[in-house]
Amino acid sequence: MRPAHRFDTQPGSLHSSPMLPPVLILTIALISSSHGPLPPPVQVLTQFEAASDQVRRSAVETYSKGCRDRRARMRYRKQPGALSRFERAATDPATQVRRAAVAMATCFGPQKSAPALSKLVADSDAATSLKAMNQVADFSDASTTAAMITWLTKHRARCMAPGDDEREHCIFALYATGQSARHEPRESKLKLGAAKALLPFLSSDVPKAREVSAVALSFVGGRSDAEPIMELVKKEEQGSFSLVNSAEVIAQLHGIARQLSQTSESR
Repeated sequence: MRPAHRFDTQPGSLHSSPMLPPVLILTIALISSSHGPLPPPVQVLTQFEAASDQVRRSAVETYSKGCRDRRARMRYRKQPGALSRFERAATDPATQVRRAAVAMATCFGPQKSAPALSKLVADSDAATSLKAMNQVADFSDASTTAAMITWLTKHRARCMAPGDDEREHCIFALYATGQSARHEPRESKLKLGAAKALLPFLSSDVPKAREVSAVALSFVGGRSDAEPIMELVKKEEQGSFSLVNSAEVIAQLHGIARQLSQTSESR
């Protein structure tokens, strides 16, 4: 099972703001126009240094668009200096710029983008961090697994019983952690570390968190993880939690435990 993990965290349109000087409005319009050919990538990169947060954000969004454009993507992806500009955008003082920078990871792929994407996972802005975790899950590459393990470890206490405003972030972090390491070999330290970070959440107060942690363990766990999941199944069936999962989910958990019990053990 792979839950949908597309989140629309972008703020509203910038182009209707009456506070921008005319020259900045024109600059944004030229960079981000959806009509006609995209500007040369080097031209867009110069706007990464603009004083206006909104111009920088627009430039970052346009560069991401260029990396996806069928006609322009090779020029954008191979432009000298683009990776270093992306890395700086990932630490920009403006939240809107950092959030927009997440999409630039696709310009460079999981390995090259990992240092910047890992910083975005740890971003103090929850929406930016969540968007970065979406990209981590899409990449399904262990280059960002360490960042996910660090995030889960740091936020474990509050994510065991998150408030409503934190719930989506915490639950998706579980999924992204397992997804990031799922293609690693069984003996991979990152895969083992991901499983270790996920295990405590089998006792979360939140039914969805228990379910997703088990699903994530199905990606990265081994035989020794089958027993804790079977223990979870028993607790769910006995009503040991204030809120229990549905019978369908409990059956799924049982299937995951059975699957893991049949894996070869390397721990």
